[in-house]
Amino acid sequence: MDADIRAQIVEEIRQALEGGSLVVTATVTNGGEAGLAQAGEKLLVRGDGSRLGTLGSAALDDAAAEVAREVLTEVPRITLQTLYFGRDGRAVTRRSQAQTGDAELMIQLFEAPARLVVIGAGHVGHAVATLGEFLGMDVVVLDDREQFAN
Repeated sequence: MDADIRAQIVEEIRQALEGGSLVVTATVTNGGEAGLAQAGEKLLVRGDGSRLGTLGSAALDDAAAEVAREVLTEVPRITLQTLYFGRDGRAVTRRSQAQTGDAELMIQLFEAPARLVVIGAGHVGHAVATLGEFLGMDVVVLDDREQFAN
């Protein structure tokens, strides 16, 4: 894949993490049988279904894009998963269901972190804020005592 396309993919991921439109990437982690895919190839799928990059074959691109569209609409969101794709576009979720030579893809959703607003920075508010940070949320603490608010 050319460096300009990789740079565009990275930029769209950055924008999604900063609150822009959601995007899903499919990355080949194991290319499977010869000619199916090459490790490291990446496809980005936008919310409108448009794509950037390629996984190496139209059938694999189409199958991964279909999964990406599902990831964009499912609730609760699954932000990271591994799927196995055959040459015919068949996708399975378990390694035990995959056939010899299937390509292994990492499907990842990128979106801005959820925001948690904690009102009051007492012992309960502090514990809630700590938990929110642990879960990867953007935490804001409001308190009328300046030393406790962020």
